[in-house]
Amino acid sequence: MTKEAVLRAMVSMAEADEILDQCEIEHVCEIYHEVTNEAISPDEVVSAAEARRDGSFQALPYLRDVKNELDIETKEQLIKATYRVLISDGKVAAQERKKLGDIARAIGMREIHYKAVLEDVEH
Repeated sequence: MTKEAVLRAMVSMAEADEILDQCEIEHVCEIYHEVTNEAISPDEVVSAAEARRDGSFQALPYLRDVKNELDIETKEQLIKATYRVLISDGKVAAQERKKLGDIARAIGMREIHYKAVLEDVEH
């Protein structure tokens, strides 16, 4: 899986509600390690979030650019990882749900497909 795509999607999701709390940072680190088999520090997550805010680390344009390099399994893993970040703080805001849909569309995944992937995570 493209590590950059995973990080960008997860940071974008963690910041979708404009609040990056410690719980979300820890979950991003944990999920990133599970998905990529590489560690990432909380400081790296915070730096990525700051870069996202200043416009130098955008998720959606990047994901649109690399979507053809990602196979179906990779796309599903990316959506699962991103969804896990979404639910990590125990609250799901409307803008977070919208962001997840935006990420799925950016990687070329149809709504019915990404919702089926989410059902797999929920069970």
